[in-house]
Amino acid sequence: MARTKVRDSADPMWELVFSIHRLQTRVGYLNHLDWHRQVRRDIRAAGLAPLLRSTLLPLMPLSFYFPDFLTPSTGSGEIEEMIDIIADTPRTQVRRQMETMIAQGTSLPPWTADLAAGQPAARRHLSEGLRRYFDVAVRPHWPTIGRRVTEHRLVRQSGVLQDGMSSLLTELSPSTRWHPPVLQVHGYPRDQRLVLRGRGITLIPSYFCQGSPVALANPALEPVLVYPAPREESSTIDAGSSSDGVDMLLGRTRAAILRAASLGTSTTELARCTGTSPATASHHTAILRNAGLLTSHRVGKQILHRTTDLGRRLSGA
Repeated sequence: MARTKVRDSADPMWELVFSIHRLQTRVGYLNHLDWHRQVRRDIRAAGLAPLLRSTLLPLMPLSFYFPDFLTPSTGSGEIEEMIDIIADTPRTQVRRQMETMIAQGTSLPPWTADLAAGQPAARRHLSEGLRRYFDVAVRPHWPTIGRRVTEHRLVRQSGVLQDGMSSLLTELSPSTRWHPPVLQVHGYPRDQRLVLRGRGITLIPSYFCQGSPVALANPALEPVLVYPAPREESSTIDAGSSSDGVDMLLGRTRAAILRAASLGTSTTELARCTGTSPATASHHTAILRNAGLLTSHRVGKQILHRTTDLGRRLSGA
C-alpha cells in the first residue's frame, strides 16, 4: 500500500496504443466522439491510412495481448524519449513478444520479422510510424488528455487525503473490486495473477483506455495498472468553460488555475491541466497570490497552491 503510486500525468505511449484501439471498435465511441470525427479527417489528410494499416494496427490489435515493449515504464515520459527506448529494446525481448503474438493467433506482416531480428531499418520504420501517428492523432489533443487525467488525479488525491489509500482502490474502476490485500479486475481479457512481492504498483489513469484496466503481460516488469480516467462531473477544473464571468474578469487561464487549485495543486499539475508551461503557470499563481486569491506552500520539492476563501467565493470552487 505504501508503494502504490498514481502517475501524475498522462503516458504518451499508453495513450497512443489505446487511441489505436479506439479506431478499431465502436465500443466507447461516444466517449470520444469529437476526437473520432477529427482524427479520421486528419489521418486521411496526412495520408497516414496505409501506414496505420500496415505498421501500427498489426502491432496493437484490439485483443488481449500486444507487446509490452511498446509501453516502456522508464524515461521522462516525453514521447520522443519513449520512442527511442522502444527502438533500443533488446532483440531477444522483441522476438519473444512477437512470437507470443503469433502464438495467440495474431497475423503479422512480413516486415515484423526484420523488427524481431533487430534490423535497424525495421526499427526506424516503426519509430517513424509511431512519431507520425502521434503528431497527427494524439499531440493536437494532448491538452484535453492532460486536463482529463489531471482533474481525475486531483479528485482522487483529495479522497486519499481524507479516507486513505483504500478509497482510491475501492473507487478505481467499475470493473475492479478491492478485497484487501487483493485488487480484482473483473472482465479482464485473460486470467492473470500479479504478485507484487513488496514492489508496489503504479496506477496510470488514461484518457483513451476503455473498459477494464490493463496491466503489462510480463509479471517480471515494473507493475503498472492502466485504467480509464472518467470525466469528473463534480470537478471544477475546466479551462474551456465558464458561465459566471470569472474568465472575463481574470482571463481564461488564470480563472482555470484558480479553480484547479481548489484541491491543493502543484505548479506542474496546474500547467498540465491548463495547457500552459510551468513558467506561465508560476507567473499566474504569483499574481493570484498577490491578490489574496491563492496561497502557496513548499512541501518537499514541490510548491502546492490552494485557493483562499476569497478565491473560492470568486471562482465558485
